[in-house]
Amino acid sequence: MTEEALDIMSPDTEVSDEQLRMIDQNADLREACEDIFVAQNVLARQQMASPDVEEQLNRFHSRHHKARIRNIAAAVLAAAAVLIAAVLILKPNQKKEEGLFFEAATEQQQPTVTTADGTKLPIKIVAQADHPDSKVEVGEQTTEVEQLRLNVPLGQSLQVDLPDGSHVFMHPGSRIVYPNHFTGDKREVTFSGQGYFVVAHDAQHPFVVTTDQCQTTVLGTEFDITAYPGHPEYVTLVTGRVACRLIGERAETRGEKQEVVLQPGQQLMVDHAQMAVKTIADIDQFTSWRDGYFYFDNIPLRNILREIGQYYNVSIITLRPWLLDYRMRFIVPRDKGIDYIVKTLNRMDKVNAKLYNNKLYINPNE
Repeated sequence: MTEEALDIMSPDTEVSDEQLRMIDQNADLREACEDIFVAQNVLARQQMASPDVEEQLNRFHSRHHKARIRNIAAAVLAAAAVLIAAVLILKPNQKKEEGLFFEAATEQQQPTVTTADGTKLPIKIVAQADHPDSKVEVGEQTTEVEQLRLNVPLGQSLQVDLPDGSHVFMHPGSRIVYPNHFTGDKREVTFSGQGYFVVAHDAQHPFVVTTDQCQTTVLGTEFDITAYPGHPEYVTLVTGRVACRLIGERAETRGEKQEVVLQPGQQLMVDHAQMAVKTIADIDQFTSWRDGYFYFDNIPLRNILREIGQYYNVSIITLRPWLLDYRMRFIVPRDKGIDYIVKTLNRMDKVNAKLYNNKLYINPNE
């Protein structure tokens, strides 16, 4: 049983569906895997060399009185080099997962559209033959103007068509507030999360996107907005021209310039009323998401894992935070499953990734 558990925990082994079923159905096998996991946790935290393994395990036994671990200690010690590099695939018995980098939603939620008073409207999610993202369609609405709030949960991405013919591709965990009918001299929406906007041209009615820190005004163009509450915001212009203006209390007290105009290929970062503009050498990393691809080119692993966690609603865990600074490159269709993504990560030869129980564990590829 111990040898079988060690084989499952090996960094060179991809856990198959059959092995997962065996773990779930065989209490002894699961217990052995949990024992090995506990030993891995100790080894990973202490960053210790092989000669110190036995001493550390003995201390661990004394603290926790786990007599059953002693029975397999010899096997664990013999595989110490394997255990140090192994991916931690089982959850320890504690309230907060150690090394948690991104936390998935505990229950898969569904997209919702509500009115200002909280009334939930009927919606239809329509698959598109030429795009991996489904389109959300709102059911019967009143002829009176009212604000609609579309929430896209983690684990899903959707396209919504606005009343003026504009399209918004919404990343998981995003929200947009827009009217069921545009009126007045502006087309105004409020947004949080990440979205790709394809704005219908209307010179007489500028399109305005308001986020926590910034207000972006356009006539007809394509741009990407990333605006998660509590984080820096980014506006990346693909085509056309946009004007971005600071908003909020900090902006009002600033004496410096509060508005910038972006040209195609430029990106604005807004953080605590500070504005910085840079040129993006490879704009494909933003348009590829719109077209249904993950596109990562020399991107820090932390950015990649956060997007994977949001898109597939999986938690990301690593005891080695320095791994998150690795830069990686790969391009895959977004309609591929999480198993394919894990295999792609492992082919990069920089990290060892394993998925278990809706958690993606990241360890060094040693």
